[in-house]
Amino acid sequence: MIFSKLTGRMEKYVVKKFVVRIMCILICIGITMSMPACSSESKNEKYTIYYTNSSKDKLVGSTCMLDTSMSVEDKVRTLLDNMGVRSSSKDEYIIKPDNVNLLESSVKGKTASLNFTTTYKQMPSQVELLYRAAVVKTLTQLDDISYVHFYVDGKEALYEDGSVMGMFKSSDFTSSDNDIRQMDWRNVQLFYADESGTRLVKVKEMLAYNKNMPIERMVVQRLISGPTTQDTYSTLPEAVKLLGVSVVDKVCYVNLSEEFADELVNVASEVEIYSIVNSLCSLDNIESVKIFINGDYSSTFKDNISLDRFYKFNQSLVE
Repeated sequence: MIFSKLTGRMEKYVVKKFVVRIMCILICIGITMSMPACSSESKNEKYTIYYTNSSKDKLVGSTCMLDTSMSVEDKVRTLLDNMGVRSSSKDEYIIKPDNVNLLESSVKGKTASLNFTTTYKQMPSQVELLYRAAVVKTLTQLDDISYVHFYVDGKEALYEDGSVMGMFKSSDFTSSDNDIRQMDWRNVQLFYADESGTRLVKVKEMLAYNKNMPIERMVVQRLISGPTTQDTYSTLPEAVKLLGVSVVDKVCYVNLSEEFADELVNVASEVEIYSIVNSLCSLDNIESVKIFINGDYSSTFKDNISLDRFYKFNQSLVE
């Protein structure tokens, strides 16, 4: 009997030891299987979303973390959604009114298209500009987004004068544009190339610019940035820099870097010249334009076009 009891105890001990060993093996297997998941754990990336201050005249940045594994479409939507979430900071206020809603968003190429409800048009101009700047500055942080295109009820968003807003990129809004009190608006006429590169196409735009910056500078910078409307094409090299601009006695003096002469653009040389001239001469205070390259006007431009002259508006090149 004693032997049978001992045998029973031994069997229980062996079974118990076997169960413990099996559990240890299972735990080890579980740890081993979970290790790759930890090493491939998704990472977060830091972005800035924008609110406004209590006076609603300035953009205020706030940090937002996104999972890097998200698709670009999801990132766009998440960033926009987060801009509508109340901040814990006392001086960060949501810009978009509650009655303005995003119907849909999509990404094609490097452009994010946003379609809002018709109430978008009811936003006060100051609020709309702040919100537009905030959206563009937020979304173009994404590597896959270079442009933002605004729509209202399925149609391209319009300025107050009825002209099409078109697409926006981050360079359209400088850091100084964060303060609405320092900004002004101006209707301008910009001249870009047509598809053939031999004619100019007039585009009406409303430029928002810093009051301390000459409108002439903004016009040339806008031409360098390139068009945002369909069927219009760039006339200036993307790498060209505006070295200086000034106006004396209704003559606008424009000094450009050497890329203006050295880099090729798929347009006629006179189209390059008159894209600048016609755009600037459309301003009320300018009658003619003189162009310099690195401060020099004695050389010829590409197809032996002399820069040693004052250029005036050329209607014959306009479609």
